[in-house]
Amino acid sequence: MRREIDAALIFLQEIRYFQHQRLQPEMPKPSRNITFVEGLDPRTKFFVAFLLAAQTLLFSSIEAIATTSLIILLAVIASRVTMLKLIVRVRTIVWFLIIITSVNMFTVSGDILFELEGLIATKEGLALGLRLSVKIVLLLWCSLLFVWNTSIESVLEGIETVFRPLRKRFGSVTLLMSITLNFVPLLIRTAQRIKTAQIARGADIDSNFFRQVRFAFSASVPLFAAAFRSSQQLALAMEARCYDPSVERSVYSKLKMERSDWVVGAGTVSGFLFVTARSI
Repeated sequence: MRREIDAALIFLQEIRYFQHQRLQPEMPKPSRNITFVEGLDPRTKFFVAFLLAAQTLLFSSIEAIATTSLIILLAVIASRVTMLKLIVRVRTIVWFLIIITSVNMFTVSGDILFELEGLIATKEGLALGLRLSVKIVLLLWCSLLFVWNTSIESVLEGIETVFRPLRKRFGSVTLLMSITLNFVPLLIRTAQRIKTAQIARGADIDSNFFRQVRFAFSASVPLFAAAFRSSQQLALAMEARCYDPSVERSVYSKLKMERSDWVVGAGTVSGFLFVTARSI
């Protein structure tokens, strides 16, 4: 009986405490300002990134590299991405760039630059290797700028809008692309969860390159198992709801090309035509 009385008194004290407690009003979160690049239509950003990638791959002239670099610089200025952040990302492929430059330097014939253990390095090979390395870096920066300034939802909405007239013929292709893009962050979170669990168990993963490769191979099995399990659940859920990709559906928000989108697209096309005319 004594215990029940004490519990009742504690309960009444808690009620009185919450009655007299001053509740702090929830402060509104500051709104995040949208930059110029983030506010562009996802179709425009995809078109610009595709055109810059094609220009970088097709042409190796100084005009092509300079035009692509100028557009990337303007995109950096008009977005939250800093040039330092892009340069840091190049560290992940620096060994690949060194290998490409070295192979071209010692395999391309031309004026001798120096000799090393019977291998002849040429000026033309060095110039070609550096040019290829610059093109790879520009491709990397184009893709990073597109990914960092465009959400997955916007990309899916843009793809669905582009393929909407061909929904009856290519509805399954659009659905497949949408599911694939949605599975990318899921796989990344699953891999990060596996890595965190291994580190919590005392595994030394980030000490050297070989341990990272070993972890990548060991984590591929549960990663693929999670992907297959999630895809099976998604397929069952879609079948249970009688989903048909060829049926016309309404959307909550419709994409609309603004004046800035047309200006950016026209400027990119003009730069591409200028590079094409100078390269012919």
